[in-house]
Amino acid sequence: MSKASALIALFLMGRLLLAQQDKAAPSEVSRTLRAVDYRQQEGAAHLVFEGTPLMKQAHGEGKAENARGLVQIRAEFTGLGAPRELGPEYLTYVLWAVSRDGRPLNLAEIPAGPARQGAKSVVNTVCNLPVFGMIVTAEPDSAVTQPSDAVVLEVPGDAGNAGPFETAEVTYQLLPRGFYTMQGKAAGFTAPDVSRNAPFEVVEAENAIQLAAIAGAEKYSADTFDKAKQALVQALNAS
Repeated sequence: MSKASALIALFLMGRLLLAQQDKAAPSEVSRTLRAVDYRQQEGAAHLVFEGTPLMKQAHGEGKAENARGLVQIRAEFTGLGAPRELGPEYLTYVLWAVSRDGRPLNLAEIPAGPARQGAKSVVNTVCNLPVFGMIVTAEPDSAVTQPSDAVVLEVPGDAGNAGPFETAEVTYQLLPRGFYTMQGKAAGFTAPDVSRNAPFEVVEAENAIQLAAIAGAEKYSADTFDKAKQALVQALNAS
């Protein structure tokens, strides 16, 4: 029950933060990426995730395969350090697809709790976009809808099986590092304690709620904010 309640709180906070991002209109960061048309692949495309300058030791490999209009993705990641190395609000990693028109899609969380740092992480997910690029970013929780500028891995456009396939360069937008907390200096922000004995989803939910509070959720979305806090209380009581 604690995990379910925490996930409900995360979902609600994801909606709130998305709304607050629109109100705040932050100066987003633009990047480019190669998107691949996975429909043209015969069999499974080999994926290679390369570490960016933020985390050069990070690495990932996997495969993407078109199956009845969906692209099935399986990937293994190693070398991911603690997300908090990139900012005090970051607790986890998220795998994103970026569409041809630059729209990000949250595909899956790559767990990065204290017990997992340095271990291999495996992700199995699907994407309903035919043409897309992939990145991995550090995030405050798994329910975010806009990627941060803490990009630690990406798939180069030439990754894949031998043979021709279409790629396209896309431009996409990222939230600048430190947006959620003013580089950790926002009033009311306390760095989450990831070492305490609590389900990781609960820690993520607590972090998401305090970030939403900093963004003014109590003023702009009081009902949703109250529901999220109630879900968190249920998670804490059950943990």
